[in-house]
Amino acid sequence: MPGKRWSGGVGRWESDKALMIGRLKESYPEPMNAGSVSPYVRAGAHAETRFKLGLWEWWDGNEATARELFAEAAATTRDLLDMMLPRVTLERATNCTQITELGALAASLSGQEQLARQLFSQAELFATGLVTGEEAEPWLYEDALDKPDVVRPYTRIYSLIRLGRLSGFKAYVYTVPLEQARKATPVWTTTDIHQALDTANLCFELWRKAGRGGMDYLKKKKFEPLLRSLVACLAPSAGEKERLAARQSLAAYQDAIHDLYYFSTIYPRVLDLQAAFPHLLDA
Repeated sequence: MPGKRWSGGVGRWESDKALMIGRLKESYPEPMNAGSVSPYVRAGAHAETRFKLGLWEWWDGNEATARELFAEAAATTRDLLDMMLPRVTLERATNCTQITELGALAASLSGQEQLARQLFSQAELFATGLVTGEEAEPWLYEDALDKPDVVRPYTRIYSLIRLGRLSGFKAYVYTVPLEQARKATPVWTTTDIHQALDTANLCFELWRKAGRGGMDYLKKKKFEPLLRSLVACLAPSAGEKERLAARQSLAAYQDAIHDLYYFSTIYPRVLDLQAAFPHLLDA
């Protein structure tokens, strides 16, 4: 339970949780509303609010209520993308990654796997810096590699794993070791999930060594082993050893929840993976 690791103990966890839920319930009760706030901004905030409320409802054991909230978040995200896609350009594509992944997770957690796959497919494109997938390559490789936070490469890899696309896709990859990568330019080429993971990790290490890893360091170091263990689990030769390693990695990732930020980023992926890969992750 995160409360056991929370600064201030379980009491602090419960009080912070209550404060967060209260704020969420006051925020954006309607998905669209005429006024000074852009409908795009309002729809995104509404989807995020419903999604986070759904997480807390699920945490408290109210799964039926949570699924309704997740379904609303997913539908709002789908409608938002319908409005946005005709207007999104390559230089703005990566900005749409986070809300699209949120919608994909919401669809998954509300039991809409077909919609989840559609949204994961679009999130994967956005995280790559593409809009339709028909473009020659992203507008700027730095956007695709997401310096300095290195969030999007990991988001893309997660989406690819969820879609079962472990090879045959294009990505920017580094073909040199870490010590040479500072002055090197990544190559846009057809690759696989292993090289994509290596490049994401290399980017993260570059920025960590530059003192810019920030508060995400623990999350990334828990998340990357989880991604690698999932890839190993999905290999044709995988057996119980690989499944056990994946279950252990998932438990370690969930155990990294120790504040509200980590809860909202880690917990939905834990639930999503348990739903998507029960044959791999159930003990």
